[in-house]
Amino acid sequence: MNDTVELLQSCHRGTITAINSFEQVLDHAQSDKLRKRLEETLERHRALGKNVGEALRDHGTEAADPNLMARASVWLTTEMRMLMDSDNRDHQVAKLTINGCNMGIQTLSEDINRLPHADGKAADLAASLITEEQKLMDDLRLYL
Repeated sequence: MNDTVELLQSCHRGTITAINSFEQVLDHAQSDKLRKRLEETLERHRALGKNVGEALRDHGTEAADPNLMARASVWLTTEMRMLMDSDNRDHQVAKLTINGCNMGIQTLSEDINRLPHADGKAADLAASLITEEQKLMDDLRLYL
């Protein structure tokens, strides 16, 4: 697999994981402002995911979905943490989301550095995802 396709696949896994996580925590958000911010981010991730899918098809490949066990683990962890802090759900939603954003930023940053021959479009998509995640983290600090 070449660097471009590998970076695009990483972007795809990241957007799918983020979308699934946002959809899950939206049900737990109490604040309308927090819910609105998560919904906005969800839509931007869907749009970025669509762009990533198109770029993968342009390179003659399809997007590979994240590992089912990894998805199940994320879901279970989120539900357990929400149960443990049910009195302050916005705090827990923010904390879980910030942790997820941080993991996504780390993974994509490592992949950008590890895949130096990826084309500009793939690198731009990865950078857009990192920027989106960083902005969300900054906004969610208010709920910690």
